[in-house]
Amino acid sequence: MVGNDNNLQRFILLLFILEVYGGMELKLSLFYDIFPVTDIVAFRDQISEFVHTDIINQSNPRNVKVKSRYNRLLEMAVMKISATKRSDIVVDILKNLSDRHCHNLKNLTTYHSKVMWHLLKTQNLRKLLAVKDKKTHRELVFRIYEQIHDYYTDFHLYWLHRAISEIKYCMYDDAEIHLNQAIRERGSSSNQIEHTRARLLLDKAISGVKGGHLLFEEGLNILNSQIETEQNDAYTYHTYVIKSCQYYKSWPNIELNNNSIRVMINYYKRVKNTYKLSSVMVRGILNTLFIFLNDINKSDMFPLDQDDLRNLYDDNKKRIDYDALDEY
Repeated sequence: MVGNDNNLQRFILLLFILEVYGGMELKLSLFYDIFPVTDIVAFRDQISEFVHTDIINQSNPRNVKVKSRYNRLLEMAVMKISATKRSDIVVDILKNLSDRHCHNLKNLTTYHSKVMWHLLKTQNLRKLLAVKDKKTHRELVFRIYEQIHDYYTDFHLYWLHRAISEIKYCMYDDAEIHLNQAIRERGSSSNQIEHTRARLLLDKAISGVKGGHLLFEEGLNILNSQIETEQNDAYTYHTYVIKSCQYYKSWPNIELNNNSIRVMINYYKRVKNTYKLSSVMVRGILNTLFIFLNDINKSDMFPLDQDDLRNLYDDNKKRIDYDALDEY
């Protein structure tokens, strides 16, 4: 079992994040580089309980890519590590990754940069550090960003994902500052940054800030511009429909005309045609739009086929945070 062995806990947590959240394999060479293991033979014996690859018999174990025997076993081992300790380990991994592989991290196509991305990604951190108390949860997430600050200040992804977390926790002024910092570090904006800016504007509008209707229109304009240039980007369609429904539900006195409804329905049809209902994003649009239109007595504008109805029934039995899917 995991116990209190620091290297084993680091290994289990990193393997879990990469495999379960990122669909990646863990290269032992990376782990040995950032956490020198003094007794490699003993360490291989420890991790053999969790990994599928027979690393004991490998002639050059540093080159081995490992996968867990069972995701569920891996998750159970991770959850036995306290949330505070999990936060400490993520900080530890990110600091060591920066110290030893800083030159590889800005090229976003390298293995090391992909590892960094999954460790910084706010959606991953929120799931990894989930606790019942919301205040504690927020503190654990931001503790990571604060403790790695000096190691990643010139990485635009650090500022971007910090801003995404701040939007999630309604820290809108901080999010705007850090989005602008992401642009400065990158040298220009990007689709991902502009998508996040649209989310910031839309969430501010939904929250009821002064001039919210103008922020709402500005946010939709950014998304429409992205749709015109990248018509297969599911994130953009998803954000447009989910946030529009949230806005009009939050402010029912604001007029919603039939043309705006038709735009949302058309966007659902487009993204469904491209990604099919096997995509959780497509199902998120379907569920949110159907419930919203039903609530405002406009469901007759949204005819559903058998596949739509079947997926509505299946997804309504699950608890899916469709809003979180907007985070790149």
